[in-house]
This record gives sequence, structure tokens and C-alpha cells, in this order.
Amino acid sequence: MVRSFVLFTCCALMACAAVSQAAPVSNLDEPLGDSGWRIYGPDHYNLQVSVDGEGVTEGVRWVAITVSRNFRFGPDPLTGLYPSIELDFAQVEGVALDDLATRIIIQSEAINNSTGTDWNNFQWKLFGHGIAQFNRELTNPTTDFMENGWLIEPFTQFAWDYDALREIDMLNVWGGTVADGDAFFPGTGSGSLVIDVTLDDPGMPAPAIFKTALTPIPEPATVGLLALGGLMLLRRRR
Repeated sequence: MVRSFVLFTCCALMACAAVSQAAPVSNLDEPLGDSGWRIYGPDHYNLQVSVDGEGVTEGVRWVAITVSRNFRFGPDPLTGLYPSIELDFAQVEGVALDDLATRIIIQSEAINNSTGTDWNNFQWKLFGHGIAQFNRELTNPTTDFMENGWLIEPFTQFAWDYDALREIDMLNVWGGTVADGDAFFPGTGSGSLVIDVTLDDPGMPAPAIFKTALTPIPEPATVGLLALGGLMLLRRRR
């Protein structure tokens, strides 16, 4: 039951986030080394991105990055859903497709919870526009710091999800808590969150672009209480 609720909430989240908060202005604008990509995002979330390395391995050109961000806004009082923090990856103007890295490796993240509420679930969502997919084999979510994989501690369970065309991949984690005022450090073990990009799709947008969105997911009880509070607020306004 909880699992079904989590997946339902994940699917509804992006549609409701636009209602809960106006889209922020993108102020972060940085090149990812010589990978041919730029990254964009709202700087009022204290976004920081660093390039940790780049190169070519077995014919695959890659760039490795670390990302930190601060979730500052709590759940919407009407929907109970948190606004996402989105990052856009866009082809640098004038860079040929042959010169673009086809693998984005997120080595680790630092995620601060300043929302005033505890988190019981979390989600990574990829809007790949038909060209980008999470590489699940190389990502390997894990709760063991010593294991080669994407560390999801304090969460203990995970599931991948995607649409019928496999254009949107989602990684959902649950079974743990990130308390208000605490930080979450996914990927600080020996693995990474890996995104592979296919550049020979005839329907690929020009310039090439895809997006990631990170979102805390509230527990069902929290959603119920917030929805009840929102209903009472609407009644009072009427």
C-alpha cells in the first residue's frame, strides 16, 4: 500500500509542483569542463556544481560532477507536495555532437533539509527528451558504504520506474528519515548515479538538452494532514 502511494505521488509530483510554486529564475549557468555541456539551475537553492574529472573510457566520453543543494521550501499546504529542484543539461552552442560527452556521472550529492518537515521518501527523476536514461547497472543503489554503488543511506529500499517509451527514468527511495535540519549525502560510497546520453536519435532536440529533478516525498500521513489543513483554509476563505 505504501509502495503504491509512493509511486502515485511520484507521478503526480511534477504536475502539482508548478501549482505549488512559480518556476524560479535559472541563475546557475556553468560549463561542465570540456564535456560540451552546460548546467543551469536556480541559485536560491544554494546550488553548487563542481567538475571532478573527465575523460574517455572504452570509447565512452564522460564527465564526473558533484552537486550540492538546499531544499528551503516545505510542502504545499493544499497538495502536501514539495517543489522540486531542477537542473538542466544543455549542449554548449557551437559544440558538435561528436564532441559531447555521452555519460554524465554524478559522483555524490549534498542535500540539506531546511523545509521544516522530515522526509520519509526521496526521488530522482530524469526528463530525458528521448536521449537520456539512467544507467541502472552502473548506478546500483545500495545501503552498504563498502559496496560499489550509489549509497542511499538513511533510506533502505529503492525502486526504478519509467514510462512506456523508457524516456523518463525515476529512482525512488524510502524506508528511512531525513530529519528537518539534517543533511542527506547520496553517493558518498564508492559508486555514482550514471546518466547515459544517446546522440543519434533523429528526434533529438537541437541543441541537445535534458533535465533532472530531485524531490522529497512526504509520508501518507503528512499528506493527509496537509490536505486537511488546505481544505480548512479554503473553507475559511469562502
